[in-house]
Amino acid sequence: MGKVKSRGNGTGTVYKRGDRGTYVAEVRAYLPGEVRRIRKTFAKKKDAVNALPDLLKQLEQKTDPKAPKVISFADLKDKLFATQWYKQLSPDKQKAYRIAYNKCAPLHALSDVRFASYEMQAEIISGLTYYPARDVRTLLNKAWELAMRMNCLEKNYAPLLELPPIPQAKKTAFSEEQVKKIQKVNDPFRDYMLLMIYMGLRPVELRGLTVEDVHLDEHYTDGGRKTAKGVPIAIFDEAEPILRKMCEETKTGKLCKLSNDDFYAAFYHCLAAAGVQAEDDHTLTPYTCRHTFVTRLTKAGVPQPMIQKAARHTSYKTTQGYTHLDISDVLKAVNGDPIAHQLPTKV
Repeated sequence: MGKVKSRGNGTGTVYKRGDRGTYVAEVRAYLPGEVRRIRKTFAKKKDAVNALPDLLKQLEQKTDPKAPKVISFADLKDKLFATQWYKQLSPDKQKAYRIAYNKCAPLHALSDVRFASYEMQAEIISGLTYYPARDVRTLLNKAWELAMRMNCLEKNYAPLLELPPIPQAKKTAFSEEQVKKIQKVNDPFRDYMLLMIYMGLRPVELRGLTVEDVHLDEHYTDGGRKTAKGVPIAIFDEAEPILRKMCEETKTGKLCKLSNDDFYAAFYHCLAAAGVQAEDDHTLTPYTCRHTFVTRLTKAGVPQPMIQKAARHTSYKTTQGYTHLDISDVLKAVNGDPIAHQLPTKV
């Protein structure tokens, strides 16, 4: 046996086994009438030295039943994802928390969650926008609560983490240049977005539409979940081929099978693919499509009562809130220069 190298009182020792050329990390605890120890062999001295803190914690648990137990962040994640709390979440939220875990990369290597300092957690949050940061904080809060119940952690810092400012949804319309980018993008969500632009559909109306609601020959659909059944929604010329294709291809009768969370995620992904907005920027929302619908009708000179009817608003004051014109639009209108757009002709 090689010479034992002391590493200070209570920190364990590392020595080389001359007969095998390996290194042994050893920690001891002196109790009345006995000595308890833990040894582990390593090929490299550096690995043996780095293992001492974990061995000390293991020995601490053996000698003191009340001492905190050791659990890694990865193992804690596995236990959290096996809890009833996680199992009862929707598939979308489960996916969101798996993504949140991946964003906690600085914690992945922790063999003991007690090393997860407030500063380390705050650093993870600081590099994220509001919604991803919120998911990370919720995940950490649930994980630390579980660790405390397991006697693996004494303090939960997650509730103290400050989130970035929540993005303010902008009430505006897409520009014609942005609409053209959306029309050209190769993304499976594109047609849903174009239906909202061409028909003024609300997200909840689009997600509620079935084949039975669509009357292509009569150029209208029955209302979705927000618009009462029997209230017609006009199918304009631009929207007709998209709806026809969806009706022909659906196997369930529903035109949109996306859940609410998946719908919004797909919307932001499509905008990013089109080069209109970064995927983690939620300034432009699905309602921007509806604002675009009203604004385009206004620019085309459609009479106000017809726009209100097409938008299914009870008050024209509401319709005005969906109309977004800039100074160039005013100049063109006053100077008699028509604004050329491919717009619906039937209201």
